[in-house]
Amino acid sequence: MVDLKLPKETLEKTAKAPEPMRDSYPWGTEINIPNELYGKFENLDDLEADCEVKVVAIGTVTKKECREMSGGKKNKTMSIQLKKMEVSEVKPLEKMSVDEFMRSRSKKR
Repeated sequence: MVDLKLPKETLEKTAKAPEPMRDSYPWGTEINIPNELYGKFENLDDLEADCEVKVVAIGTVTKKECREMSGGKKNKTMSIQLKKMEVSEVKPLEKMSVDEFMRSRSKKR
């Protein structure tokens, strides 16, 4: 897995950014699930704010860019259109019930 924590240099830029971006620092990547899709996920109502979750997704790269900036610095970005996604709570084995453990092992990937 890739750690998505933003580098410290980004903190200075973020301090000047709009408030929603400052609130999410140092984690800059976020997935929003709109009302129209919320009902497709059976377990979202069971999750609380600050609950750690595991997200598994399949998608297609829709855009890849590399721009050269002044001083030779390169700015690379990519957009991925998510097509399928699964969200589940991260729960240590010792806190799982037998049923939760069996369900977690029987899910098809």
